[in-house]
Amino acid sequence: MYNGGRVRPAFIFNYEVKMNKTYNKHTLFKPRVSKAETKADITNKVARAIISADAERRESKIARLRQVRLEAKTC
Repeated sequence: MYNGGRVRPAFIFNYEVKMNKTYNKHTLFKPRVSKAETKADITNKVARAIISADAERRESKIARLRQVRLEAKTC
């Protein structure tokens, strides 16, 4: 687009651009997760992973000790 030899500032938009996207309250303002919620979610996930790993380790140890105890009783 020729503008008569003048240079337009960078903040002036090209008015020939057509907007194909429709905007409404759902697309214009997207809900964002706050940093505090994100950090809390990460901490929660890690804590649950540690707790479940400990529970699995404890259950396997109990099963192993139970098996050893039953073998000792039969002898």
